[in-house]
Amino acid sequence: MSSAGPIEFKPLSMMTLRSSPGEIINRVSRDGEAYIIERSGQQLACLVPVSIFLPDIDQKRIEKDREEFDSLDITYINGVTKNKEVYFKVEYEEFSIKIVVPNGYPSNCPSVYVDGIDDKSPHRWKDGSLCIFGVMEAWNPGRKSLLDALRLAQKWLGLYRGWKSSGKWESDYSGDELL
Repeated sequence: MSSAGPIEFKPLSMMTLRSSPGEIINRVSRDGEAYIIERSGQQLACLVPVSIFLPDIDQKRIEKDREEFDSLDITYINGVTKNKEVYFKVEYEEFSIKIVVPNGYPSNCPSVYVDGIDDKSPHRWKDGSLCIFGVMEAWNPGRKSLLDALRLAQKWLGLYRGWKSSGKWESDYSGDELL
C-alpha cells in the first residue's frame, strides 16, 4: 500500500478483531488493508499499515542498526520526523547528536545534527547538518551504518572543540576535504 494514494478503510467490528487479531494484523501488514474499528456502531480507532506513517526505508536495516547500538549499550531514543524520516538521538557528553535517516536509506546517507554547538561553526551544510561524509569518508551503504555516522559525529565534535579553543579547524586530511 502506498502512502501517496487515498486510504480505503473497511469497517471492522471489535468482536471480529477480538476473535482473530493475528489474521487481521497480517492482512494489514502483509496486504496493506486498513480498517476503522467499530463498537456498538461507534467508530473508535483505525488500524493501518505502519508504512503510512514511517518512511520508505529498509526496516531490516534499521533493525540491524538498532541492534548494533544496543550491543554497545548506546542509549538512544528514536522516532519519526514530520517529514517521515526516522531519527536516532544520542546524548554525548554535553551534546545531543541527532542522526536523521532519510527515505531510501541505506542507499541515501543519513544527516547528522548536533545541539549545543556554535551556530558559526565550520564544516556544516546550509541546513546545519555536519559535513562528515566528504571525499575520504564517503557513504557506502554496504559498509557504513548509523554507528559509523555516530562515530564520525563524535570525531567531528573533537575537531569542533579544537576549533573553539584555537580558532582553527584541524583536519586529518589535506586540502579542503571534510573531516
